[in-house]
Amino acid sequence: MNRTLYWHSPTRRLRLLVVVALLLQALLPLTQVQIAQASTVSSAAFSGGAGTVSVSGTLYAKSGGALTLTVATSSDTKCVELTGAFTGRQTSNTAKSSWTFSFTAGTGDGVQTVTAAASPNFNANNCTGQSQSPQSASFVLDNTGPVVTATVPPAANGANWNNSNVSITISQVTTTGSGLSVSGLTVPVTLGAGQSVAGSVSFKPAAAGTISGAVSVVSNAAALNLAVSGTGVVTAPVAAITPTSIAFGNVNTGTTQTRTIAIQNNGNSSFTGIAR
Repeated sequence: MNRTLYWHSPTRRLRLLVVVALLLQALLPLTQVQIAQASTVSSAAFSGGAGTVSVSGTLYAKSGGALTLTVATSSDTKCVELTGAFTGRQTSNTAKSSWTFSFTAGTGDGVQTVTAAASPNFNANNCTGQSQSPQSASFVLDNTGPVVTATVPPAANGANWNNSNVSITISQVTTTGSGLSVSGLTVPVTLGAGQSVAGSVSFKPAAAGTISGAVSVVSNAAALNLAVSGTGVVTAPVAAITPTSIAFGNVNTGTTQTRTIAIQNNGNSSFTGIAR
């Protein structure tokens, strides 16, 4: 009876409540630590050095290219582990939030992805503790060059070169200037590299005087203009008679012998008033 009264005494109950309160106070920080120790990754990104190039936000790397992976974590992180195209693990006895990994690009082609996970602790072989929100980063391996097929229009000449890149089509040949004309050219005509066509330019003046004109060539290349000049002249009339002499020889009286003569103008102007 005295024992029962002892356990249920107000003093005993007060002491018991104090003990329970102290135990809860001691356990609460441990619970908070366990809850806080869930490390997270906020970002992961690749950057490149020699042998890499960034185009419109995408990083490309050839074999041997220098790559750097930067991982940002929560400040309680002591271990970061990588999986995927590259694997690796870094640890730190002191918690930190910034981690850097260096890699060398390998062979092959295509997108390469690495996933980073953060942890609050580690042992000899692994990251340990709660890990949340892993993040991925990627780059593109590009070890296959483009295939370029070249053509040379027109075909190279005997010296294995050609400074022309199109054929020339002549569509029209005209003249300006009195008495000028072109013959021997039939248009349209197409000329390949090294080809040519010939024609004739004639001048037939209708009167005395100097003329200035041109021969114009219309084609799909640059226009061509050939300056032409000439002078029409008048030559004085030149009279000639054939034969140059006549010998009748012996002719019987009372009879007639006849010979024919020809008078010719060898000039280019007329003459009149020849007496017979």
